Amino acid sequence: MKSNYLITSRILLSVFIISISLAVKGQGSTTIKGNVEKLMTSANIKSVTVYFQGYVDVKFPNFQGVVNALKAKNLLRDFLKKEKPTNYAFQKDGITGNSYYLIGSFNSNHKARIIYFLFKKSSSGSILQQLEIE
Repeated sequence: MKSNYLITSRILLSVFIISISLAVKGQGSTTIKGNVEKLMTSANIKSVTVYFQGYVDVKFPNFQGVVNALKAKNLLRDFLKKEKPTNYAFQKDGITGNSYYLIGSFNSNHKARIIYFLFKKSSSGSILQQLEIE
């Protein structure tokens, strides 16, 4: 039953990402992808802090909500300290409409996890709009 819920939530997230029509220009997806890889291999959020601006929709195993950029950074930093990621593997990325998404997988504390990022364009560059860790 829980497996069906996870599959359904992933499908709904994919449909949501595909349906969004926001602009992603400026900083290229290759740079974002490289910075996310640095984050997941070093557990140091410095490589992605430039993308945290305004508010971020976050979903972590024990927290879900829309929070300001500082809180989102702290939540991510705390998660990575507690559950050190290993074996990060890029799964998929793409541009849908005018948004850029990136999906990866990793292990933490003997659990297989999936991480989703959704970026959009702002006047100051690409910003993180959504971050989800399952």
